Amino acid sequence: PRIPLDMQQLPFTLHGLQPAQEVEWVLNGKSVATSGEKYMWPLSRGHFTLSAHVKQNGQLVYATPEISYVVK
Repeated sequence: PRIPLDMQQLPFTLHGLQPAQEVEWVLNGKSVATSGEKYMWPLSRGHFTLSAHVKQNGQLVYATPEISYVVK
């Protein structure tokens, strides 16, 4: 409660990318961002599933298994 809502973020991190690769972060089945190894997701309450799709030149190289988490 001491941190303003617009400053509350959860880091999504994926290590080991090659220089030409980028990560598409998929939250509850929808793309929320494309970034390098790290994305700061603005917190919101609810149940979520997250996966990361590693792409190179627009082509899918690897997709992580989904993880589930809850923000209360």
